[in-house]
Amino acid sequence: MTTPADTKIQEPAKTVLMKLTKDEFLSRVAVKTKTISLPELGGEIVVRSITAKDRDEIMAACTDRRTGATKEHIMNALTIVKGLVEPALTASEVEALVNSDFALTLRISNFIWTMSGGVEAIKND
Repeated sequence: MTTPADTKIQEPAKTVLMKLTKDEFLSRVAVKTKTISLPELGGEIVVRSITAKDRDEIMAACTDRRTGATKEHIMNALTIVKGLVEPALTASEVEALVNSDFALTLRISNFIWTMSGGVEAIKND
């Protein structure tokens, strides 16, 4: 009979990490793309993670300068414009997004923020 004292605990294998070259590092921190299904629209879209520069531009455009309040409808629309790869949109389509289905644009925007480091990233100014 085996007793607990006889049982050996297996240490997890240690992974040896190699130092990355500059090119390896830069290629691995590049923006990510994903295809997401939108069954309610009968198709798919391709989105990408947003960059730090994108984030700053979005936050500057959607923050009320007097009160500091975030205009979420503008933030969602700009996030989609910045993060949508296929079909690509331009800033001129922000108004159309602001006047479209809020739940759907919120879901797409949240997906983009999440793949970019999390929705919490927008609150950590």
